[in-house]
Amino acid sequence: RNLFIPSKVRLMQGNPITNTNNLFDISISPKNRFFMSPANCKGLILCKKDEDSENHEILVCAKNNITTAIIPPYVTSINSFAFYKCESLESIMIPNDSNLRTIEEFAFYRTSIDYIRIPKTVRKIGTGAFGYCQKLSTVIIPTDSELTTIEKSAFSQTLINNLYIPSNTRYLEKGWLNGFNILGAINVSAENQYFKYLDESKQIIVGRKDVENDDYDEIGFADRLIK
Repeated sequence: RNLFIPSKVRLMQGNPITNTNNLFDISISPKNRFFMSPANCKGLILCKKDEDSENHEILVCAKNNITTAIIPPYVTSINSFAFYKCESLESIMIPNDSNLRTIEEFAFYRTSIDYIRIPKTVRKIGTGAFGYCQKLSTVIIPTDSELTTIEKSAFSQTLINNLYIPSNTRYLEKGWLNGFNILGAINVSAENQYFKYLDESKQIIVGRKDVENDDYDEIGFADRLIK
């Protein structure tokens, strides 16, 4: 139920408390320079990327019973499994001046969030990052997003009712949107050089790996209700 991080701990790989369902309190030695918990969100554990870092830019993990997570603007990465099966988590607050770059694999897997705004600075959404978030219906991706990669099963088994694919997106990995049925609710940026709708019916998204290739030779996604 309780975790204490002593002064000499410098590194945690992934989320060390994955599948720990009853961790309700995390404390850190005041002498530890590498880990901290934000004053406005004590349920989070942050760490420095390296000894020379000015900020604690990696979000490592959270206590299991967290309900609201306030992500500091200096966080650049949400670690793999950071909120894994935090089923009490209902709200994620990310500021407009966020420097977030990556949301790693299974970061929010099976949480109870229903809304997420992806900062424009995010470049990768990892495997299963929002998988089985079965209340998640709204994902806001800005038109000026730097997002290049959505990995496999990133949004599988959610209730997303619309999604925007920005101009910088180059990679949609296999099964990235498993469980999503109506493709017409996906809007592909007209400026995206890697993906487009196959025709005006908007039932198939096709892609290409090389913009020098005139042919779109991959199927990025197909409407499950296609006839």
